[in-house]
Amino acid sequence: MNPTNADSRKPPARPRLESLDQFRGYAVASMVVVNFLGAFAVTPRVLRHTNDYCSYADTVMPHFLFAVGFALAIVWGRTATSGADSQRRTQWRLVRRSLTLAAVAFLLYFPWGTNNLPTQFFESSFWFSVFKRDWFQTLTHIAATTLWMLPMLKWGPVKRSVWLATSILLHAFLSEIFYFHWVHASPGGIDGGPLGFLTWLIPASIGLWAGEAMQRLDPRTLEALPLASAKKPLRAKCLFVACALMLLGYSMSCLTRHFDRNDRGIESSQKLAESPVLGLGFPADSEDNHSENNDSENNDSETNDSGTPHSNSSGAWQHFLAEPPFVPPPSYPKRAWNYWMMSQKAGTLSYQSFAGGLSLLVFLLFDWASERIRSRWNPLTTLGRNAIACYIAHGFLIDAISSGWLQKTSPESHVLLGLFLVLSATFGLAKFLEWRGIFLRL
Repeated sequence: MNPTNADSRKPPARPRLESLDQFRGYAVASMVVVNFLGAFAVTPRVLRHTNDYCSYADTVMPHFLFAVGFALAIVWGRTATSGADSQRRTQWRLVRRSLTLAAVAFLLYFPWGTNNLPTQFFESSFWFSVFKRDWFQTLTHIAATTLWMLPMLKWGPVKRSVWLATSILLHAFLSEIFYFHWVHASPGGIDGGPLGFLTWLIPASIGLWAGEAMQRLDPRTLEALPLASAKKPLRAKCLFVACALMLLGYSMSCLTRHFDRNDRGIESSQKLAESPVLGLGFPADSEDNHSENNDSENNDSETNDSGTPHSNSSGAWQHFLAEPPFVPPPSYPKRAWNYWMMSQKAGTLSYQSFAGGLSLLVFLLFDWASERIRSRWNPLTTLGRNAIACYIAHGFLIDAISSGWLQKTSPESHVLLGLFLVLSATFGLAKFLEWRGIFLRL
C-alpha cells in the first residue's frame, strides 16, 4: 500500500488556536506555583489564597473558566451550520463530558486518608463535608458551570444577558439571606461552594463571548490566523471590554468601605457582616468585646494584614475607594467581611467581574504574542494541551517531591528548589504525553 495514499485518506487534524493552548499552559503553571508555595511560611501573601481580597493566587482559577467558555464557543461553532440534530448531539456530548468530569473530581477530591474512614463512611456529617467542601473544587466547578451555561449556546445576546443577570441576582439574594454565612461556616466551602457556578458563569461567559468574536474572523477554524489587520479592531474591542470589566469589578469592591468598623469607633471579633450584601444595620459591637485571643494580624495598630499603614480618616477619597486588587485590606476587626469584597471563597460579584476581565486581558496578550513570536518549542503550549492531566497529577507530584525534606518553615532556597522540581516534573509529564500522542479530553 502506498503510505502517501493512506495518509491522504486520514481526516485532516482540526487546527488548534495556539494562543488558547498557551493561555491554558500559563494557567497550569501558575496553578502549580501557587498551590506549591501556599504551604510555606516564606511565601508572600499575594501568592496565597486568603479569602478577603484578590491576590495573584486568586486570578488563576478564573483563567480555567474563561478557557472553558472559549472552548465551548469553538465546539459549538463547528456545529452551528450542521443542523438541529448535530447541535443536540453536541449538547448531550457536553453533558456527558461534564458528568464524567464531576465523577473524576469526586474520586480525586474524596478524602481517602480520613481517619476511621469505614466508620465515618456511614455518618451524615461526613458526607455533608464531602459535598460542601471536598467535592466542590476546581474540576467540579468547571463541570457545574458548563452544565449551567449549556442553554446559552443556542441563545442570542438578550436571552444570555437575562440568564447571566438572573444567576448573579440569585447568588446575591441567597448570599444575603443565608449563603454567604453558610459557605464560611465549618466546614468552609471552597471556590464559591456548591452554588459557586452562579458567578463562575461570569468568566465563562466572557470566554464564550471572546471565542465567538474570534471565530467570526474565520468560521471554518480558530487557527492562529495571519489576519493581523482583521484582528486589530477586534483586539481593541476586547481590550476595552477587559478594562471595563476590571474597572467594574473594582468599583463594586469599593462598596466594601460601607462595612468599615473603624469609622464607627468599634472593632469586633465577629468576622462576617450580619447583612453581607445590603449592609442593613451593623453589628452592635463595642471595643470591650474584642476577642482576647486574636492572633497577631488582628492587633489594635492602624495597619492592615500586610503590615502597611491603613488610613481611615485623611483624604475624602479614602472614604469611598477600597484597596485595589493585590493590595491586602485591613483585617476583619476593622472591616467586616462582606459580599462586596473580592473573595474567591465566596465567589463574590466584584471578584468574578475583575478576574474575568483580567483573564480576557491575559488571553489577548498571548493571542498578540503568538502571531509575533513563532517558536517550535513552547513549554506553555505543551502544558496547555494536557491541562486536565497536569491538573490531576500536580497534587500528587507536589506531595511526592516535597515529602520528607520540606517543612512549613523551610528556607526560601529549599522552597524554590522544590518548586523547580515540581514544575519540571509537571512539564515532563505533559511532554511525555504529547510525545506519545496522548491528550486527555473530558
